[in-house]
Amino acid sequence: MILTTGAVVRTIDDPRFATGTVLRAFDRPNSGIHYEIQPHDAPLPPVLLHVGDVVPVRSTAWPTLQHLLDARATAGLPLQPGELLTAVREAASILDSPDGPRLGRPFPVAHPASPALNPTGQTPIAVDTTPLHPASHPHQGHKTGQAPTLRQIGDTIALDDPVHGHLEVPADLFHTALRHHPTDLDALLTRRPWLLTTNRPLLVKAALAAQHAATDLTPPTDHQPSAPSADGPPLRLVRPPDASHRPHPTPEPTTPPEPPTTAPPLEPGP
Repeated sequence: MILTTGAVVRTIDDPRFATGTVLRAFDRPNSGIHYEIQPHDAPLPPVLLHVGDVVPVRSTAWPTLQHLLDARATAGLPLQPGELLTAVREAASILDSPDGPRLGRPFPVAHPASPALNPTGQTPIAVDTTPLHPASHPHQGHKTGQAPTLRQIGDTIALDDPVHGHLEVPADLFHTALRHHPTDLDALLTRRPWLLTTNRPLLVKAALAAQHAATDLTPPTDHQPSAPSADGPPLRLVRPPDASHRPHPTPEPTTPPEPPTTAPPLEPGP
């Protein structure tokens, strides 16, 4: 069984990381199948490993090659020459050409024995091939619990999640992801339907975005607008005017003097 985009694997005695997500599968003429893997439990870029250096933890079953191609395009995961794409009933190689990588002629694959591998929708079916028990690994911390736990180790955020296991991501990317609105994070992760994000807390989604959608995260600007309040528009800080330019207050009207109590003497007329 050749794995494809979205499958989860465990490495065999690799000192760098223990688990990861398959991004691409390459068919090398002289060395066989290699997987490009995004590590989960180490803040590393994708790593290329031979098929013999990993064991599958969770596979994926794409309905057709077109569904896989569409999902890859939506996720911004371009094709590369030498790739081998596999779906439920067909497979194809990615060929090099003057116009860039192109899909070769599809060829049929054996029908899956399990009725679970007969999807009709676009989202792949996740198929567990072995129990997901985190392997002993120098980068791993304590065991995962029922609720995610998070800690920062230098420039790395380490998070233990009961669904995704042990995750490690660069702290700067994690904090950048946290500054995004939850709706924006959901949109980034939805573009990668092989990630299991349903009902996951915000911290887990931020870690997954930092790990799988780092190029799509928008860094914060130097002048961030104030956060909107729950009851109205953002508050604005108004600088008080300089005292020298303040308008002088209008004086209150004075009380007119009372008339004299005695009348002035009258002068005799002509």
